[in-house]
Amino acid sequence: MMRTRKWWIIAAAAAVFSSVALAQETAPAPAPAPRASLSSRSGHLNVGGDAGLTLAPDLFAGQVIVDYFITNEISVGPLFQGGAGSDGNWWGLSGQVKYSAQLANTDIVRPYGQAGIGFVNFHIDQVNHHRAKTSFFVPVGGGFEFELTDEVTLDTNIMLEASEKLFVGFFVGARYLF
Repeated sequence: MMRTRKWWIIAAAAAVFSSVALAQETAPAPAPAPRASLSSRSGHLNVGGDAGLTLAPDLFAGQVIVDYFITNEISVGPLFQGGAGSDGNWWGLSGQVKYSAQLANTDIVRPYGQAGIGFVNFHIDQVNHHRAKTSFFVPVGGGFEFELTDEVTLDTNIMLEASEKLFVGFFVGARYLF
């Protein structure tokens, strides 16, 4: 009698453990995190770089931008810009606020405007006669974002950097959405 009871206990334990193991194996996988795209960027980080030219014929410029999207349309973040040519060089760092309009019929392209405040250091011979100078500046601009994939966009923009002197740059680059 004792042996029979022992086998019943072992069989019941085996049935319980096997049902628990099967339940764990057949449990549905958790849903994947939502992917970021131009239509769902809230809470995501956008990092990219641009290359461009200024109105000075030999002054090449570049910029690195990091956007954190508060909503799908509004982002904030730092902007680093720099340029170099035969007359000298300049670089600037600013905090930016950007508004990207969502067009009614498409999520593939978005126009945007951005503005910020920061400082610029320029050493351009025609402007400050062989001396480096640092001052405040206000970068204001706008452009278009074109969605290439859910995470990658092509960006074109024009930036006006107002300080003691006025700089205008035309940029093309790419952004990656994390």
